[in-house]
Amino acid sequence: MKSVNEIDVALLPVGGTYTMNAEDAAEAIRQINPKMAIPYHWGDIVGGKSDAEQFAKSVQCDVKILTPGQTIKLE
Repeated sequence: MKSVNEIDVALLPVGGTYTMNAEDAAEAIRQINPKMAIPYHWGDIVGGKSDAEQFAKSVQCDVKILTPGQTIKLE
């Protein structure tokens, strides 16, 4: 991860089962330093919104927590 750079948007799993958990994903964000992060892989089978919220509180970049069907527009 440390070799990845100049990232605008990073999508990272935070569900914790079979994927990174919120803490692991936050560490990845600290290494790649994107402008924005979007947590995913939570709330359906594993993890919950609290995992995404914990992730958001743990990083310094802008975080968008999306729900199914929700979109964002990047400029």
